[in-house]
This record gives sequence, C-alpha cells and structure tokens, in this order.
Amino acid sequence: MGWSKRSSGHRYDSLSGHAFMCGCRSGMIISAIITAKECRLCSYYEHQNKEPPDHDCPRNYTGSSKAMEPDAVLSLYDNMFYDSLKKIALRSIVSDDDSTMKALLKHPSNHKRGKLNPEIPEPSWLADPSHRTKVVAKYIFALAMLPKSKSTCTKIDAIRVKKYFGYMIKTNRNSTISEIKIASQAVIEHLFDSHDYCNSRWCRPFNHSTVAK
Repeated sequence: MGWSKRSSGHRYDSLSGHAFMCGCRSGMIISAIITAKECRLCSYYEHQNKEPPDHDCPRNYTGSSKAMEPDAVLSLYDNMFYDSLKKIALRSIVSDDDSTMKALLKHPSNHKRGKLNPEIPEPSWLADPSHRTKVVAKYIFALAMLPKSKSTCTKIDAIRVKKYFGYMIKTNRNSTISEIKIASQAVIEHLFDSHDYCNSRWCRPFNHSTVAK
C-alpha cells in the first residue's frame, strides 16, 4: 500500500492511495486498486449546492486515510475472487501486523468487524520479515538517540543489529520457534565478534573459524 501524500509523524491525511497484491512466488502484481476520497468536479458542485453532472468520478472511499489499507486489501481479494468466477482464493496473506486488516478479512460470523463475504474462503496470515525487522530495530534506534549518559548504543550499532536481525530471519524463515530462539542470539553475539550462533550463509568470520578448525 502506498499513499500519494507522505505521512508526517502520526498525521495521515492523503486524499488518495494505491494498493497492489503481489504473488509471493512470482513477485508479479496480480491485482491493484486506487482509492480516492476526493473528486474535484463533485466538490465544485457540492460547494455550490448543485447536483454534479454525469462523469467518471474517482471518489470511491469515505473513511480515514490510515484505514485505506485494510479496506483496499478487502476490495482486492473480493475483486480477485469474483473476477476469476470464484476459481481463485487466497491461501495466505503476507503482511504487517495490522489487526484491522485481519479483522476485516474474516467472515462476520467469526468476527464482529469481519466484512468478508461468507462464500469467500478466509486466508491465513504470515508475517512480513521486513516489517518484523523494522519493528525490532526501532527500539535499538531509540536507544541510539539517547544521550551517552543513558545509553552507550550508537547509530552504527543500531544499523548493524537491524542488518543482522534481517539476515537471521531470512535464513531461519522455515525453522521452528525453538531453532529461531537459538539463532536469534547471533544478532547480539555477532556484534561483539562472537560467532557461536552465526550462520555460514551470512557470517564470514563463521566460515573462517570453521575452516581453521
């Protein structure tokens, strides 16, 4: 999902947005939608208390700009299902941890906020590795922003932790929770030149120590 106007802090007031649904394996766009809260022609006539003439109106959304994303995902799935004559359904959706999105894409009988048509199968949800990395890293960057009297963490430390965490998640995406817990120790250990928990796919010192042994 993207917005035509960049958000500033917690201010989300873009009048339009665009959403794409991409296949995880192909990487290709399989569905797209543009959401708009404003129409110049409609607004012009509304200000004059007149009925606008027939036109191709782009206005198709009335909610908040921040809520555009879950509404767009619901529309994308709905369109894809019915455009394929009910032959294509989603097994899983890879996304961030947007609880509103997950709620909307449930059947009304399963969730009070669900808006998914009962004949459309409910998808399961998978975590976006990039988003998980960003969520973890923001707390490290917050430490780096503190004065030296409160934190010795530097910005370069935060950048490295973010990179190492991303490597760890990528190389363990098919591992069990217990295996990920062990592998996650490499994120900090590697920062301090300890490579007992590192993975040979991304850690060069680990490769050198293995060869030496």
